[in-house]
Parts: sequence; C-alpha cells; structure tokens
Amino acid sequence: MKRKKIFKVLRPMLVLMLVLSMMISAVGCKGKDVPSTTGDGDDPGKVDGNQSNASYTYNDYMAGSPKTWNPHEWETNSDSYIMTYTQFGLYEYGFNETYDKYVFVPEMAVDFPVDITKEYAGNEVYGVPADATEGYAFKIALNEKAAWENGDKINADNYIYSMKQMLNPEMKNYRASSYYSGTLTLANAEDYYKQNEPIYTDIYKDDAYRDVADSDMKFSLTKPVVFFNGDTAKKYYDSDSSPFMDEAGNDLFAKYSSQDYNDLTDEAKKDLLTIAKAIGDTNPEAYKEFCFTYDGERESMDFEKVGLKKTGEYEITLILSKPITDFYLKYNLAGGSWLVHEGLYEKNKKETGDIIKTTYGTSVDTYMSYGPYKLTEYQQDKQIRMERNENWYGYTDGKHEGLFQTTAIDTQIVPAQATALQLFIQGKLDNVDLIAEDMGTYRTSDYILYTPQTYTSKFTFNSDKAALKSREVPGVNRTILAYKDFRKAFALSIDRQEFAAQCTATHVAGFGLLNNLYIYDPETGSSYRGSEQGKQALMKLYNADSVDDITGYDKVQAAELFTKAYNDALAAGDIKAGDKIELEFLVYKSDESYVKIVNFVQDAINAAIVGTPLENKVTIKMVPDEDYYDHAKQGAFEIIISTWGGSGMDPYGLMEVYTKYESLHEYGFKPDIQKCTINVNGEEMTKTFLEWYEALCNGEYVTADPDTKLQILAGMEYGILETYVTTPIYYRTATSLYSQKIEYPTYDFVQIIQFGGVRYMTYNYTDAEWEKYCSDNNNQLDY
Repeated sequence: MKRKKIFKVLRPMLVLMLVLSMMISAVGCKGKDVPSTTGDGDDPGKVDGNQSNASYTYNDYMAGSPKTWNPHEWETNSDSYIMTYTQFGLYEYGFNETYDKYVFVPEMAVDFPVDITKEYAGNEVYGVPADATEGYAFKIALNEKAAWENGDKINADNYIYSMKQMLNPEMKNYRASSYYSGTLTLANAEDYYKQNEPIYTDIYKDDAYRDVADSDMKFSLTKPVVFFNGDTAKKYYDSDSSPFMDEAGNDLFAKYSSQDYNDLTDEAKKDLLTIAKAIGDTNPEAYKEFCFTYDGERESMDFEKVGLKKTGEYEITLILSKPITDFYLKYNLAGGSWLVHEGLYEKNKKETGDIIKTTYGTSVDTYMSYGPYKLTEYQQDKQIRMERNENWYGYTDGKHEGLFQTTAIDTQIVPAQATALQLFIQGKLDNVDLIAEDMGTYRTSDYILYTPQTYTSKFTFNSDKAALKSREVPGVNRTILAYKDFRKAFALSIDRQEFAAQCTATHVAGFGLLNNLYIYDPETGSSYRGSEQGKQALMKLYNADSVDDITGYDKVQAAELFTKAYNDALAAGDIKAGDKIELEFLVYKSDESYVKIVNFVQDAINAAIVGTPLENKVTIKMVPDEDYYDHAKQGAFEIIISTWGGSGMDPYGLMEVYTKYESLHEYGFKPDIQKCTINVNGEEMTKTFLEWYEALCNGEYVTADPDTKLQILAGMEYGILETYVTTPIYYRTATSLYSQKIEYPTYDFVQIIQFGGVRYMTYNYTDAEWEKYCSDNNNQLDY
C-alpha cells in the first residue's frame, strides 16, 4: 500500500527539550479514505481491523525509563509517558466531522465549563473584582461513569482531595506551580501552598542595596541568592569548590551550609567577600548579594479558601485569581489532570527530611489508572507494558465507537538510536526516530514522517564576567565572552542554512525565539511569527528590509566586531596580547553528531577571524556533559545548545523561560534587573524583563487586545535577542519512520491534535498476522 509523506507536529507545551508535558504525543487520525483491511490485492494476508477478539499491540520505545508518573511530581518527557495513556483530562482533543480542524471533547467532564463569574463578583475571600462579569469562576459537571481501574467511582471528592495534595505545603510537589501561577491560577492557591513559610527579602533589590544594618542581615549559601543570578551557592560549589576555600584551606561552604540562613557576623562578611573575590567580584559590598532580611512568616490558610469547590456529588467549581478565556480554560484542562488515588497516595507517604513525599506512581503496585489503558508491567531500564483498562467508561459509553483500536502498548527502553532502527527494520518497533546519517537511505521512504516542532535550538552563552574570569588559567582567556560585540560576532559567523543542512537531519534555519508554530489567536490560527509585530522584531534585529532577506550571517561584520571586542578587552585589561581564547562547548555526549556541530562552529569562527587580532587564537573545545543544563545554570560553561518550546497556543507564556531564574540558562543575563523599553500603543515604556513578563501574563495586560500583547511579546523577544546572550540557530523538525503495521488514515496536519494519536490509530495487521508477515520477510522489512 502506497503512503504519502506527511508532516506531523507534536502537541505543544511549555518545556525544555527533554522535559515534556503529559499531553498525548503519539499521533494519527481517523481518515476519510481508510483502505480496506480485507481483500487488499497488494496485501492479501491482512485481516479485518475490527475483529473484536483480535489483539493490536503498539510497539514503542524510549531512550530512558521514567522516574515517576505521579501527576504531582513528574518532570521529564520520560516521566510523562505512562500518563499519556493511563489518564485523561476533563477535556481532550478530537477531530471535527471533516477531519480538518480540532475540537475540544468532554471526557472526564460531561459538558463544557459554565461561566458563573457573576455569582462570585465582589467575593472578598477569592478576590474576584466586584465588576467582573466573566472569566473568573466556572462550574464543571463531572462524568459520572468515570472510575479507577479497580472500579472505584471518581467523583468531586476525588478532585478536591487530589488538589489539596497537589498544593500540600508539607509536600512541596514539583507541579504545584501549575495551579498557583501561569495562565490558569486558582484563587489563593499560592498562599495556601506557601503558608507559614518564612519571608526573606533580598538586600539587593530594584537595582540597589537596601539601607539595612549588617547586624539585621541573614545570609545563605544553600538558598537562591542574587550573587549567583538567583541560583544557590551549592550548585556552584558542586561544580567548582575552589572559590569556597580560604587562604588557610578551610571550606567556607561546609562552614556555613549546615543551615539555610545564618547571622551576618564580621567573620561571615569577610568569608563572603573571599568567595566573591575568588569568583572575580571585588566589589566591597558584594557580600550583601548573599544577604536577606527576615520579615516574619506567611499566614496560615485553610484549603477551603482555595478556588476549587465541590458544588455537587459530580460537580466542581473553579474560582481563579485572574481571568481566563473559554479557550485557554479548556486548553489548560485538557490532556491530563491532578487526580491521584487517595488510598495508594496515602499508603505510600513517608517523611523525607522536613517534608512529606509519596512513592505514588513509581511502580505498578503504587499507581492507579483511570484512562483507556492501565499499567501492567514496569521493569526499569527494560520494559513498560500497558493494557486496556476494562473499567474505562469509553469502551461502553457509545461515544468512542471506532476509537482506541490498540489493545496494548509495549514499550522497550532502547538508549541507542542505531539499535532502535535495527529493531524497527525487524518489525519489533512501530516507529523510530531518524538522524542525519539515516537520511541518505530513508529520505524517499513512503513511511517517513517530518514533524516540525515548537522547539527552537539556540547557542546560549555565559555572559557573566566574574564567572568567566574564575574559569581562566594563565594564558587562557574566557572573559572576552562577556563582551556583547564578541557574542554578536560569534552569532554572525554562523551560516544557519548551512548549519541546518550539514549538522541536522531535517531541521530548518531559525532566527527567533519562537517559530512559526506559535499561535497567538486560537480562533483564527494566526501565528506570532506571521504577525507584523513578530516580523518587525526580526527585521530590526537582523537589519533586514523583509523577513525573506534574513540570513543572520555576515562574516565581514563578524570580523569587525571580533576586532572591536578584542581591542576593547585589551584596553580594559580583560585580555592580554599573548592570550589564547578557549571556550568550552558543553554537549550531551561525544557522538558523531556533536563532533560535527562543534567542528562546524570552529570552522565558522576560524573563517571570520582571518585577518583580525584573534586569528589562530580561538578554540572551541567540546566537553561531553550529561548534566550540561545544570552546569549552565551554575555558570560552569561558555557555550551550550539550549532548546525551549511548547505551549504553542500561548506564545506569551514562553517568555517565562527567559525571565525566571529557575528556567533560565543564559548565565549572566539578569531579567529582574536588566530593562527593556517597548513602545506600547504609541507610548515608550520601560520595565525589567521580569516585570514585562508578569504584566503580560499575570498582570495588567492579561486581558489586553491581541495587538497590544503582540507589541509587548515582540519587544521582549527583540530585547532578549539584542543582548546576544542567546542566538537562535534552527527550528526543530523531528524525522521518523512509522511501521507498515499501523495506519494514519489522513495525512493533513491539524493544529494541536495533528493526526490523532492512539485515539485514532488503526491497524493493518493483528499481532498474529504481523508476526507472520515479519517472519515471511525474514524479519528484514523494506522501508
């Protein structure tokens, strides 16, 4: 059977590459021209895909095992994998009748939310404005047929219990912020989660040191501090302990890390200045950047004040701290939820230090499904198996006829891509990712899938002068990277088109922080990159008359800027005439693909510095480091490739990763200090990058018109890129092969749902027929 090549886009969510959300990612959709599975002249061995007793196993693979699939604690793409199949959101995504658009489908809810904001307008407990008429409060009727895999009914009490645990201040769950910050924010959720916490206020605040006596200060080496760009001294210490040693060889970190906050004594002040000086900061007040004032504790709060209420046996009401549109409410409630099984959750709780944790969702016995499939086998680093959950309502409610043909999902843990490709050719896997080296063989395959993604990969630089200085040895300079002209010259040296062609399989040259998949208007499908504001941001940055003229490559200007940066650094004493420049490029591993990338960069830099004072003086050193993201956040690097994407229907939210220290990798960039001036509706306004993000996503511009929000988003994107702390290189496109066993009946991409996932996937063979087909072909299938 002939298939056409298709483009496939993964479900977008705001995540760092390798840290994905819990939404459905396996795709395929119910088509209009489904080939018959019987009587096919090309494949006489095929059987009827609707045989009720037949088994249809989807054979998948992962590079590594999940650590937890607890919806309160998951972090990575691997962690989210099991939940993709074993749980559902209040809403999911389906196709319209013509299969050319997505629609929201009630699942764990029986109907769409009902806006009841007027009932809560002026409510002081939840803080709903008195004049509010919509967007703050919603009533949701729950699906009375929903049940756990053991048959226990799921009602409103389950939702209330689960959210109370999600926000439990004694547990400090990783995913709690999903409901106290961001687009969907429950009223009082943050105050409940952070109740009784001590309040410590930075001494360095709003670009200045507060007027506080040393005797009233506390300092910390274990909590995030201004000195380390909102990170902890511990992370820096774990990477390089030498700056924490005094002249006598005493370990100053060990001296003060036994407790989180210490009184600032004269001795401690001297020790902090010793650390600062060793890292390259000779400011006599640098010690204050480790310091805080203690300002009491947050008040206690009852969960009853949180904006989630049981308003019926099968009904809940959400009350929010800021308004949300109907689309974004359903968008945030789709693809998973906060539900956990109370019995198992409580049974597996235990004290861990000064907090309580649960091992819920770490084995078959500690987890309970309520989705189409249940977990039946989990062998770490080896195998995962999920089978049909016979207590899932969808198999009997009459609303899912023809869907979920898959009867089981077998997932092998296969770290090596080459091994996965071999298994795929043998018929033992139903999909496989391709790399650049595979394209010569499979580029024309009828089973190839090109998957443009929301992710943008960028060169991210360490621009912190003190951190760079601390990494130098005599004769080797790194400090020059703190000069913006050097970083800009680096960026202009890279021909992005050639980079994408030579170093990737099918990625395309990228120029912005957000690519073409980011939609700012869900109703029209309009993309940010296609908006006038989005275009102007890049045209201004790259000094181009149109977006079609943008290349980001200018070797002549690069040479000029390299020369200027060198001369400026030489005059300032930040480099010596005989110094060599060595920049460590941290990569995940030392395989051929990374060697190719680093060699490309080295060649590009070499070409740009010919005839400049830096000729033959710059070395890009590849350093394999599986924890390179962590070390970047500690300032222990010069260059990495960082990749952020997701939240494709919420481009504004992506700015969080460039304005919040917990997700920021551009070490030296200080979004809470550095300012950006943006023209908003004809008025020049200046705020810090963090203030712009808060205003756009949590403050005064949350409900602004699209043009206003686009002006701010474009201004922020330009402002960040103009610092050259990061420079986009390519937009990611995943390339894979899919098995002859499975079918995607339509090949027209649809936003969000793409091709429909296991929900819509159909099969050309039963398991028995597939085994015979593979055997007949000597387990060497032709793709």
